[in-house]
Amino acid sequence: MFIHRYAKKKWLNFKFIYVFSAIVWLLLVGTKSQENNHIKSVIENLEKICYFVTWPQNDLEPGSEFVIAVDANDEVYRTIQSSYANSTIKQRKVKVHPASQIANQQLVQVLILAQTVSSIDINKFKNYHILIISIPESPIREEAAIQFIDSNSKMPFAVNLRRIKESGLEINHLLLKEVKVLQ
Repeated sequence: MFIHRYAKKKWLNFKFIYVFSAIVWLLLVGTKSQENNHIKSVIENLEKICYFVTWPQNDLEPGSEFVIAVDANDEVYRTIQSSYANSTIKQRKVKVHPASQIANQQLVQVLILAQTVSSIDINKFKNYHILIISIPESPIREEAAIQFIDSNSKMPFAVNLRRIKESGLEINHLLLKEVKVLQ
């Protein structure tokens, strides 16, 4: 009888630990999956967003590159880089670089904040005409002009008008009619 109760108690402890571990694993995988959905949403919508954004004329010289700086882990960086290999935005060849390795922020058109712990000083990018885009998990998402909020909706992002104006960019009113606008 004692052995049976002891074995039953041990079995319940094992079962609890197993179930608890499975739940924690699913939560972690679910968070990673959600982050991946947001990255996928950024990749799918970036060119469309850029269509509605106007940079100052001298920032888009003919023949120059469209530079995207990415603040992300290596896996996300490589995903974004491979997604834009041989692509063009605003009739310019796209080049993707890690944000931490950008020496001249003036050459950057888009900064993607796709990391849960930022590795850059965002203030270095604020003084230039840079469209800053963030995923919801970014700790400095409030600094972004375009904030991705729901990867499942038709328009999965919001536009922060104050940040657009601060960056010296203009955004077409047609896009503002379709998305959530933050002040």
